[in-house]
Amino acid sequence: MGNRQKKLVALAAVPVLIALVLLLLFMKPAIVGLASVQLVRLYAIGGETKLVESYYPLEDYVEITKPNNQIFHIVPKIPENGYIDVIWYKNGSTVSNNYNYTFFGTDPLGDYNLTAAVSDGVEREAIAWQVHLREKQFEDECIGNCCGVVCPDTVRTCDDGYIVGCSNRCDIFTGACGSCASACVNFADKISYTAAIDEPAPLSKRTMPCYNVTYVSKQVLDLSEAELSRWIKIPRGYDTVLEPFSLECSDEKIDFTFSISSRYRDVQVLKCTGGECFPSLLTTTTSLSCGGRLVEELKKEKRYVDPKTIPIDIEPVALDLKSFKESLQSGKSEVRFYGDVFEKLRVTLSRPEEPVPEAVNPSLKIVGSPVELIIGSLASPVSTQVTLPYVADKAVGEDSLALYVHSFQDNWVYVGGEINAINKTVTANITDISQYLDEDNKTIIAVMGIIICGNCTNATLDMIFMPSPPSRDAVVLVHGLASSPATYKEIIDDITITNQPFQVWTFSYPSEHEIEDNAIALANLLEAHKSSYDNIYIIGHSSGGLVVQQALFHASLENKKDPQAYSFLPKVKKVILAGAPNEGSPATELYQNLFQYYVNYKTEQGIFSPKSPVVQQLVEGLITPRVPGINYYVLAGTKPLQFNLLFFKATTDELLEFFEKNDGLIDVKSAQRIGDAYVSNQCENYWEINVTHTDLIDNEVSRQIIERLIAEELLSNTQQVALLGNNKYFEFSIDDCSPEDRYIVIGKPIPEEEALDVSGCSCGNGYCGIGENVYNCPSDCLRLLSKENIFKLRSLFFLLLLIPISIGILHYRYAMIRRKEELQRIRSFMRYHYDVSIEGGNKLQDIEHHLLSEGFSRRSVMEYYRALHRTLSAHHQKLKAHIEHHHRMGHPVELLKQRLIEHGWHPSMVHAAAHNDSIQPLFRKKIKHIAERKYFFVKKTQ
Repeated sequence: MGNRQKKLVALAAVPVLIALVLLLLFMKPAIVGLASVQLVRLYAIGGETKLVESYYPLEDYVEITKPNNQIFHIVPKIPENGYIDVIWYKNGSTVSNNYNYTFFGTDPLGDYNLTAAVSDGVEREAIAWQVHLREKQFEDECIGNCCGVVCPDTVRTCDDGYIVGCSNRCDIFTGACGSCASACVNFADKISYTAAIDEPAPLSKRTMPCYNVTYVSKQVLDLSEAELSRWIKIPRGYDTVLEPFSLECSDEKIDFTFSISSRYRDVQVLKCTGGECFPSLLTTTTSLSCGGRLVEELKKEKRYVDPKTIPIDIEPVALDLKSFKESLQSGKSEVRFYGDVFEKLRVTLSRPEEPVPEAVNPSLKIVGSPVELIIGSLASPVSTQVTLPYVADKAVGEDSLALYVHSFQDNWVYVGGEINAINKTVTANITDISQYLDEDNKTIIAVMGIIICGNCTNATLDMIFMPSPPSRDAVVLVHGLASSPATYKEIIDDITITNQPFQVWTFSYPSEHEIEDNAIALANLLEAHKSSYDNIYIIGHSSGGLVVQQALFHASLENKKDPQAYSFLPKVKKVILAGAPNEGSPATELYQNLFQYYVNYKTEQGIFSPKSPVVQQLVEGLITPRVPGINYYVLAGTKPLQFNLLFFKATTDELLEFFEKNDGLIDVKSAQRIGDAYVSNQCENYWEINVTHTDLIDNEVSRQIIERLIAEELLSNTQQVALLGNNKYFEFSIDDCSPEDRYIVIGKPIPEEEALDVSGCSCGNGYCGIGENVYNCPSDCLRLLSKENIFKLRSLFFLLLLIPISIGILHYRYAMIRRKEELQRIRSFMRYHYDVSIEGGNKLQDIEHHLLSEGFSRRSVMEYYRALHRTLSAHHQKLKAHIEHHHRMGHPVELLKQRLIEHGWHPSMVHAAAHNDSIQPLFRKKIKHIAERKYFFVKKTQ
């Protein structure tokens, strides 16, 4: 590095050092005192500061099975009076600015790079994961003697109705299951669900909704309040969030989940032993993993059907086909071929020798003997017509029967077909049978039907939760097509496990029936239970949203005839519609694609028949007038589904132009249409969320919006503790519990305007809140001249003036040096390649292209030319003055010219000066072997 470059680097470092010094003056080091313990956050130029307290998962490589989700989170170290900026990147693209990021299993299969970058304005730290998303496999992985061994959990119900359990594990050496014991927690009597704004919240199901205690002999865990806050020094800027507590225990492992109000950040747990307190790790979570389930968990083992046990005779039959006008037939099973003539093609139809796997979806069942079809090598696609018999099954809906082909990918593909109820057969056409053949040119075809579910015949409205103390506010949940109340499991858990002040009702109904019929059933059931509630909040997802609207409109029409017909109607305060296809969907093929996906997807929510009449209703849409006095709210997804094919690509170009933002089944306009108008006031009665149609209910953002709308009136009461939609979940583990330890949960209070809002709607309120930064909310976070920032940023105004001036000076100095260096290179280049003259040469325009091709800039070329022209002009003027002076003294001009040439002046220069001719530089290419040849030269005289 040269001296000039060193000077430039030194000069550039000056404003940077000034900026860092001023920044250090601004951002005071955060010193957190915990009794006799101090955690010190220091800033230093050139030093390394650890910005991440902890992160999860700990492994660099994370494998996710589709369609499960995986939560990634980090716990940053936030300095006192400072800030932390978190940005999540997926494959280089920004995806989130929160401490948590949920990787959704609906993304395409493959590998992803996920990075969390943390910055405090001075330094930056990044945590990276390699994520592999794969298709879910349902076979149990086993090790040693545990192959095939499933250990049941130990579950018990406590006196207060709470369900607790612990997981038993299999010993890989003995193959025996362990025997753990779960325990209940005794909360103190008369626990209140409210607390003063500056007082810690009491311990209750509301604030400690989940716990898992493993005991050997004890059956009850005593949890008592501890008077810690009176003698423990709480860190400056922190408040006590929950009442301090201790545990009557002995080396047990305990897992807690806390529900904390969103008005706190940097929540920590202090574990105090003796006179010292140490912070313990808290991890955030978006859902509760405790309590009972609404439906029984599906078994993981594959289901098989043995063709030998089905009372349908199929004798093996083979045929050498010369013309595809022939068919194979065995009993009622028949396969007919259509196509060109094929010589020596052999086709075999028989019953499979091995058990045939059932469809992954447990709602589908094989009801006839599958057939195995072996076809010789094909030179072109072959069309077939397949007819198979079936066995009547009371558990399966006969109108849902269809043919399915087992592909080489180990999936079942829906083919469809016509049902002959008299002959008990199903017939379907297969356009190209070769696409389903495996490497042995073999495939399996079977008749399947949909198992009749419990709520597929009658509609029911069930109250599944009543809080303690009882509430008169009811939340009614209405699922969509081929679904169940399990769609709302996350919302149900948020209300029931934390004992929120709402009743919870679920409407189960045969979703394949006409929408109007289900709507009347809902209205009648709401009326039948009208004495149970005073205020009703209804949530409808997908086609459930159409059922809700129709039910309310039906009730309003009947009330015009008889005001007492449906007295529940005035109690309905809010209706929240998530992805309702009010204006319909583009085409029936979308639902056929959705059905095909669910055939090979294990779900507890059932499946619908593509032949169902309600499918056509959903395609056409159903616009229902609004009911006066009810507030309508709309949620719409904007992320297309990505299984099988992107649905909207399967439609026409006209549909592609019409449907823009969509959730894979409907576009946002269809969801927005309520009655004769569109609901479109962002963050007031309408929200767009980047999720698919199927994820619109259980997504974290959707849940918070729905829950806040339900509890909106109660949120105005500041006495509420961790109310629905205004809380965050934190998990905490104790590995070796001791009665000598005391625990206290602390957090930094923040204004309501700065609380975390995952919907992003708080952007624009004038406060740079939690989760907001200059990238996702510049209107709030770039307001440097606001009243709250003007005092803190006073010294930065000096930097705003100093830095541009310094940069300008550096730029000018650097440009001058570069220009001089390039001029010197041009001079050297021209001396080597060209001779300069004022006659008989090329103009600059003639050689300019050559100079530019050598890498010289046009500006430097022109500057070199002007400098050369000035030099020649100076010599020209000097010669003119010399000749004129001596000519006036009487010397002849020709004599003067001769003497000047003798002294070394070039004849052309002398002639131009003597005759007052103008001059300009001209250039001639040098002849390399005559190196001494010159067109002019200047010789110094004494």
